Amino acid sequence: MSTDLTRIDSKSVPAELAEPLEKAKDFVRDSVPENTRRAYATDWALFSEWCRQKRVQNLPADGTTIAAFIADESARSKPSTLRRRLAAIRKMHQVSGHPNPCEAPAVKSTIKGIERQYGIAQEGKAPATLVKVEAMVNACAPNTLEGLRSRAILLVGFAGAFRRSELVALDCADLKWSAEGVIVTVRRSKTDQRGAGTIKAIPYINGGLCAATALKVWLNAARIDSGPVFRGFNRIGKPKPTPLSDHAIAIIIKNAASRCGLDPSVFSGHSLRAGHVTEARSRGIADASTMSTTGHKRVETLDGYDRRENAFQKTSAGDVLRPR
Repeated sequence: MSTDLTRIDSKSVPAELAEPLEKAKDFVRDSVPENTRRAYATDWALFSEWCRQKRVQNLPADGTTIAAFIADESARSKPSTLRRRLAAIRKMHQVSGHPNPCEAPAVKSTIKGIERQYGIAQEGKAPATLVKVEAMVNACAPNTLEGLRSRAILLVGFAGAFRRSELVALDCADLKWSAEGVIVTVRRSKTDQRGAGTIKAIPYINGGLCAATALKVWLNAARIDSGPVFRGFNRIGKPKPTPLSDHAIAIIIKNAASRCGLDPSVFSGHSLRAGHVTEARSRGIADASTMSTTGHKRVETLDGYDRRENAFQKTSAGDVLRPR
């Protein structure tokens, strides 16, 4: 019998197990994040179609087949994408009760060779550092619900180094207000798929860049006291009961960039998070403090977010040329 519970027909098991089995199937599906499931489905379909065209078996597949597949795909896909395709193939074999063919020496050597030839550096979008966030915020219409929502998203996203998926998942029940600011509970995140939860404290600050104030102003103006924090609007401009999509966050950031004269193509939904880390590093804020906000466990991972725009802050070239 296959170890992939989602493939087991409930009619083939005793009636007493039918209901628990359906629950087990739900848990199996939830063991992998929804976005990852969608990506894996695309990767597996691509691999299966390639195998069909080459007239080779896709499940179980052998190491030689997979090595040939990623070598062929290397002309069209980045090494990071190829790694994800391998993860999809590995997962499908795992849930189907087959050994992992991606551990074959041929596969490991091929992917290493591809990475050596093409490089593994990833192109990151521009970080939205404080000066850019301020420009974006100032370009938002202050007297409209859409403008107030954009201000709140930009400031909260930057202050708390939120991922866009975390922003759209926020619920009013996740907010705990006090005289000092607001404590936000992130119920689940990319690095916390089991839902242990993390908290982000956003204090009140003086001036027009107070994220806690912007959030409160948005909620009060939109008359939201329960349910999703960030929502879309219906045709008459009233907030919907459903949350924004994570794609909408990226659009809001790009639109704000465009309004203040920045190139929207270089910004993404991740720019606020990257900007927080970049800003913290440029100000000499301790990594431990930054990681407490971002949720990172390793400094090496934090390094990848440090996209300091002024490379002159990192170089020793000028120092070694200056007279002693």
